[in-house]
Amino acid sequence: MLINEVKRALALAESIVERPIQEFLDDDEAVFALRYAVVEVVEGCVQIGIHILKKLGTRAATYSEVF
Repeated sequence: MLINEVKRALALAESIVERPIQEFLDDDEAVFALRYAVVEVVEGCVQIGIHILKKLGTRAATYSEVF
């Protein structure tokens, strides 16, 4: 389910940003994982928003309009 994917990506992002900043910056995998998690959250939220708008009988032309 899409909402669970968003929650999972948010949990991952939260666990990564709890690390000390220099430890995070020195870990290329953590930087990449955080970047990917943020993309997953945004894309998931957009898909949820599009679904809600469709149910309301309207459309959005851009991601910003969805939000």
